[in-house]
Amino acid sequence: MCCCLATDEPPVDKKGGALFQGQVKFQVGVCTAPCASCPYTCFWFLGQCTGICCGFTQCMLRKKALDGDMSKYSCAQGRGGCCGCIKGDDSCCENKCPTFCACLEGHLCNCQALNASRYYTMEKYNLKSDICDHRLILCSNFMLTLACVCECLAKCTFGFCPCCLACPWINPFQLLAWWVDLVAIITHQTVSGCMTAQVANELNYQKANPQKEVPVVAATPAEQPPAYQPGMDTAKVAPR
Repeated sequence: MCCCLATDEPPVDKKGGALFQGQVKFQVGVCTAPCASCPYTCFWFLGQCTGICCGFTQCMLRKKALDGDMSKYSCAQGRGGCCGCIKGDDSCCENKCPTFCACLEGHLCNCQALNASRYYTMEKYNLKSDICDHRLILCSNFMLTLACVCECLAKCTFGFCPCCLACPWINPFQLLAWWVDLVAIITHQTVSGCMTAQVANELNYQKANPQKEVPVVAATPAEQPPAYQPGMDTAKVAPR
């Protein structure tokens, strides 16, 4: 099903523009990330999969992505957060208490917190997402959307009567909604846990293997071909 949900085209943002795609692949894919550097990556995976710890896990991941410098923190790293922090103008007092805001973001906007840390890491190290990773993420989003549709269908079909909504034998759509919701939660927690382990593993690798930036040297005037002037020998002018 995942192969039917995505193409080779890069994902787009809310404004219709393509999201950042670098030139270097992640060291490990989403599927194999939990077992990449056991038990380290396994702990990150379990931290995100566990509902109680997922908020703290994303707070720690953001701090790790920022190299421990929480002065660089902003809600969703400027990618459009939730509530009043959409404006990105310190509406949630990120500058005054960044650690508390990061923890709050991890609990209330867990998906956005994870995506912000992942895309921040991709931009920082010029990384690109694998097509298989993209398909798994789309599959998780599809299941969450399907669960919401089934829940709305159950309520619209039998109304909002508590007896009809609680008993699956009276409301078969509610039974379908329960099962779809269960599958959606398991899928989402598993994929997000793998994504968290992938980012944590990549940050460790980049820290252990720092990439040296190659400076871009501009051509000197002597190296540039002279412009054509009337009467000049055309053999000395480089072709344009």
